[in-house]
Amino acid sequence: MDPKGYCWTHGYRVRVGHNSFTCTNKKEGHKDEATLPNNLGGSTQNKNWVHPGMATNNSGNNSNTGLKNYSSNSLINNITTIPTKSAILDSGACSYFTKCKKR
Repeated sequence: MDPKGYCWTHGYRVRVGHNSFTCTNKKEGHKDEATLPNNLGGSTQNKNWVHPGMATNNSGNNSNTGLKNYSSNSLINNITTIPTKSAILDSGACSYFTKCKKR
C-alpha cells in the first residue's frame, strides 16, 4: 500500500502506483486531478488508515499494525552508536606471509 497514495474513486488506501490519474476502474464523475492533499470531493474511504511503516502512535495500540507504543521516531532516537575501532590494514603481501626483498 502507498502511504502517500490517493484515488478519487477508491480513497486513501491504494497500492503503490494507483492514484486518481492511473485508476482503471473509475466511478462516474471521477477526477484524474485529485490528490492526497486535494481530493476534489472524492472518496473518503479509509481516510484514517495509517501505513504500518508510518505509525506514530506512542500511547496505545495502532489498529493498523497491532503494535503497541510504536513510533519510527522513537526507534531512531534509541539507536546506540557503536564506537569505531582503529585498525592497521595489511594486504598480506609482505612480512606475515612472505619475505619481501628490501630494495
